[in-house]
Amino acid sequence: MATLLGAADYFVDRNHPVASDSNPGTLDQPWESIDKANHTLVAGDVVHIRAGTYPDYIAPANSGSEGNRIVYRNHESEVVTIQDAEYGIRLDGDDHIMVSGINFTNLDRFMFLENGAEHNVIEYCNFDQVRNRDSWAGSRIWKHANYNWVHHCRFSRYGECSASGSDNGSVLEVGYDVGDSSYGAHYNLLEHNTLFHGGHHVLGLHGTRNVLRHNYLHNEAWSRGRGNRTLWVCGREDVGGRNLVEHNRFGYAAPPCDAEGVGGVALASSGNIFRFNAFYHNNLQGLGLACYSVSDCNHNRVYNNTFFNNAHDPHPSFDSRYRGPILLSDWTASETKYNAFKNNLYYAHVNSEGVVYGQNGVDLSDQTFANNFDGDTEGDPLFVNASPAPPEDKMDASLPDLRLRGGSPAIDAGSYLTTITSAGGSGTTFAVADAGYFMDGWGIIEGDTIRLFETGQTALVVEVDYAGHQITVDRELTWTSGQGVSLPYSGSAPDAGAHEVPTGTSPAVDSDGDGLSDAFESAHGEGGELDPMSDLDHDNLTALEEFVHGLDPNAPSEAQPVFGKTTIDMAGYFSITYELDPMAMPFVVVTVEHMRPLEDPAGWRTGGTTLVSWENSPIRPEMFKVVERSKTPIVEQQIEFFRLRYEATESGP
Repeated sequence: MATLLGAADYFVDRNHPVASDSNPGTLDQPWESIDKANHTLVAGDVVHIRAGTYPDYIAPANSGSEGNRIVYRNHESEVVTIQDAEYGIRLDGDDHIMVSGINFTNLDRFMFLENGAEHNVIEYCNFDQVRNRDSWAGSRIWKHANYNWVHHCRFSRYGECSASGSDNGSVLEVGYDVGDSSYGAHYNLLEHNTLFHGGHHVLGLHGTRNVLRHNYLHNEAWSRGRGNRTLWVCGREDVGGRNLVEHNRFGYAAPPCDAEGVGGVALASSGNIFRFNAFYHNNLQGLGLACYSVSDCNHNRVYNNTFFNNAHDPHPSFDSRYRGPILLSDWTASETKYNAFKNNLYYAHVNSEGVVYGQNGVDLSDQTFANNFDGDTEGDPLFVNASPAPPEDKMDASLPDLRLRGGSPAIDAGSYLTTITSAGGSGTTFAVADAGYFMDGWGIIEGDTIRLFETGQTALVVEVDYAGHQITVDRELTWTSGQGVSLPYSGSAPDAGAHEVPTGTSPAVDSDGDGLSDAFESAHGEGGELDPMSDLDHDNLTALEEFVHGLDPNAPSEAQPVFGKTTIDMAGYFSITYELDPMAMPFVVVTVEHMRPLEDPAGWRTGGTTLVSWENSPIRPEMFKVVERSKTPIVEQQIEFFRLRYEATESGP
């Protein structure tokens, strides 16, 4: 596959012996400053910044256009740092800009997207360490900055515990928690980022219909021996609420400098979806819901989250209300009502004195609770690797590993989220008791895949009418009135907690060490034996490949597109997406290989990709979807091939 570079390609290299802003900006005669690029680039242009430290920041004078972004990027894999400047990035009303692969440090402000800045991409960047804090937030997406995508970035160390005892500042704010509609920020996507060490909180999420997914937030003691909460979700009802927060990790919130305790996440707006998140090792409760003078807190849907070992070291001044997984408070006699908690998993809240839902001025009968699993009373959920002692390395997002092992009592312990209220029938639109559990993508991601309970029928949600509680899907379904509706699951019912265990993940055996489990060979081989390199169904897939990807080696597969799918983004990075059967993982190693024919006459080699996501497949929940991305972009007229290589491990588990 080949990809062309921008409409015009320029180079900045302040360390080049002939660098000058009067140069034409070529590789041999580069510009000296980023500021020159700011005033030169137009739609479709790409500037490649060579290795070095630069004192000027990214602030383009022009916008790109749809399909023709203005791109700022580090050259190949070179290390580029912007430091000792007023900003790192400022997009003031600029659209269709991409910034990729640049480090920003020792700045007054990191990244500001404002005044209508839309459809911008910030990727693979690091923003770290305040110089002179002249803003509450190190980075902001606000003032009608919509439809922006920030992914695979690090945001850290902005704000402080001051000498006077004030907790000041945050690392990143989306919207403005006490602002009116002029400060709104909507339809932004933040994913696969690491955010940590903020003064009052790490991340503020205050707009509407934003998506926060697959991020890691932590805020252990760091400034004068103090930390604070990780996420603060607030906003006036006319400008905040109805956000999606999923597949994130919130950990290690430590006491701030103005109090002796703090919870992990504070939620103070309405209509949000919190699902598939992990809350662990926080100083007090994992999640706190509360109303304030600027915001109500109602109709939030909190489901399929895992809460582990929160309030593990509480100050004696905080009683049992603050020591469980969840706290509900009403500070203004307003509304903390009509919130729903379903299919969540709670465990190791040893200081809670049995309190799961702490309350301050809130009547629990105004909330909905269903099918939550309390491991402290119902049994050890059997996490893969979760110690009550917090790990030393807080940067390690792999621990605790809160996936469930086979035999967990939390498997199949959940249930459906809502029910169909339409009369029985068929079609693509039906009414439900509560549509607030689902989203249609909001124009920025794919909508939810839903499953009709106790059937195999699934469909993609293309529209949700929240006021009328109607759902429209992409294909015809047949239902009965009162039938349950859920997200996809394996087994007889959804599991409790953030991680669905694929069906059939109990320990298996590979007696002959050929990469195929004994169960697979018994089911599909003659006499219980199967050659892993055979192609019995003549579909050009070996038995080993079919085992890895959950296919039948005796039936020609038309499902090959579900694995090994390749894409290339606008920045020229190549991605390969494939699906793995967890039953095969102990026995087979899958490696991504790549080859550039003009450069690699010797053939295939490894090391060309980086794992960017690993999650349950939305279409086949019994499988894992794996996405890997090339470490460098493909340059002009270059062809690069990617493939998967399969090898049996030396021994099983």
